[in-house]
Formats: sequence, C-alpha cells, structure tokens
Amino acid sequence: MIRFLFITLLITQLTWAQKPSTVSGIVVDNGLLLKKVEVVNLSNKSNTTTNSKGFFSIEAQPNDTLVFHLTKYEAQKFIVEELDLAPNVVEIILDQKATELDEVVVHKNQNKSSRKEIQAIIDKQYVDDLQSSPKNRLVYNGSIENGVDLSRIGKEIFNLFKSTKKQPQISFRSFVFKHCDKYFFRDQLKLEEDQVLDFIAFCETDPNINAVIAKDNVFDLMDFLTSKKQAFTE
Repeated sequence: MIRFLFITLLITQLTWAQKPSTVSGIVVDNGLLLKKVEVVNLSNKSNTTTNSKGFFSIEAQPNDTLVFHLTKYEAQKFIVEELDLAPNVVEIILDQKATELDEVVVHKNQNKSSRKEIQAIIDKQYVDDLQSSPKNRLVYNGSIENGVDLSRIGKEIFNLFKSTKKQPQISFRSFVFKHCDKYFFRDQLKLEEDQVLDFIAFCETDPNINAVIAKDNVFDLMDFLTSKKQAFTE
C-alpha cells in the first residue's frame, strides 16, 4: 500500500513538472493595443497572434527567445525570464518603422502578415542568437561597403534639424501590472480574468491617472483602483 502511494505521488510530481509554462501579456504602441501581432517562440518553434484586445499567451520557458512582428512596426525580440511566466503579465511595446521612399512597396494584401517576412527577420535580424559577433544586415553599422552612402549622409543632415523625441512616460497599464497581480484583481476587486483589461482601459479614461503614476505608491494605486471598481460595475 505504501509503495503504491509512493508511485502515485511520483507520477503526480512528474506530470506537474512537465506541465508547460506560458508567457502572457499585451502588445501596445503608445498605449494603443495592437491586434494580430505575430508572436513566435524561436526556441520551441511555437507561434500565436494577439487577439482584438492585444492579448497573447504562448508556451515558453526561461531563456526562450520570443519575436513580436507586425507590418509597419519594428520587430521586437524578448528574452523570457522566470518572473515573466504566468500568472504575471508582460507588456511589449512596438515602435513604428520610419518610412523611406525607396522602401515603399504596394501590396494587395497589406493587412495580412507575411510568413516569409517573419522568417527573414529570424534569419537576418536575430542571427546574433547563433553567432558570437555577427553582422546584422538589417541595421546600419556605420561602415561603407560600396562607396559613399549618400542616403546615410542625407539622413544625418536631416537629423540635425529634427527635434529630439521625448521618451514616453510609463503607461498606466504597465504601472498597474508592475504593482498588482491577478490575485488582487480576483480577491480584492472581485473581477473575472476576462474583465481585467476592460477595467484597466476604463481607469485610463480618468484624468487623475498621471498623478497616481507620479506618486509611485502601491497603496495609493490600490485605493484608486478600488474606487474605480464601483463605477466600473455600475
């Protein structure tokens, strides 16, 4: 009987240990939720896309490399850490590509992500995952291989007159996920999991959120969220 119980516990532990881990989060651009973003795990070859609310969930382990890709945006690489695994929620910020005349190409189906384009990003932009000191063919490194680079010189002259872009302030959504876990939303605010993003979007309409962020105090944040919960459910 004791031997039977030992074997049962051992099988249960092995099953639990083999349970796949996941990374869940949202993809944004200046606070705007991005849907249909391609999410590729280069380590285990799995992939998914963000839903209409910018949310994604994908199997991953610590040290896995995720790539986020959307047409007209710079691809983003993300190295998974232990703290990034569920139930924590990560926020991925994508930057729009700078449009250049010699890079404008008209496609019939511009809204559909190209698998070939994603593969090109994996093969070129992230070749550094496989080499110690590779050359990134998608990023200019300052060298001139074929004579004078007039395009580069023109860009540098233009940048002299271009105003400095301010670093974006941390979004309210990132601030909330930094200080509050899913148990706070579930046990304290009594929200269902699929209500959390809608609730945060509702809170973002309040003009006082910048003051809450500026205080950077978890208790003030929780008081604010608690007060907004009543208005959210009315």
